[in-house]
Amino acid sequence: MFLVFGVRNKLNILIVLFVLISLLLTCYIFSNSLQKPVDSNNKSNTISDKLQSIIDPEFKIDRKDFRKYTRKAAHFIEFAALGMSLAIVFLCVYIKNSKLFVSLPLFLTLSVAVTDEFIQSFNGRTSCLKDVLIDFSGSISGILIVFMIAIICRKMKIKQCKI
Repeated sequence: MFLVFGVRNKLNILIVLFVLISLLLTCYIFSNSLQKPVDSNNKSNTISDKLQSIIDPEFKIDRKDFRKYTRKAAHFIEFAALGMSLAIVFLCVYIKNSKLFVSLPLFLTLSVAVTDEFIQSFNGRTSCLKDVLIDFSGSISGILIVFMIAIICRKMKIKQCKI
């Protein structure tokens, strides 16, 4: 399919695809925030307990601590994925137009993190700055991963990267 289209058309397809992925990830993040505290805790605890039985089968780590860190890691990973998808969008825009918008994916992911905490405050859940920082750290990590891979591709002069 990509052989028929030129580079610009491939970039347009990637931009649309990753904008959609970013929107879906944002909807997923917000839908989790809309859950009632009891439902959210039950869902998180079920996943956390399954993970702990795999990672720590002898349950040497306190279950309450493991659940807390699992929730924080999940937030970090969700926002890393969002950061990566937005970084890919803006990297494609850069390749297409030679305009680099590094601050825009940072601003968008920070906006989603702040909005996520704001939404939680309406459902009787706690909302705190520490969670925003964890979310934003995840998005920064995702953005950096994408840009580091792009730089490595460019340095190695891999033709598929065309950067």
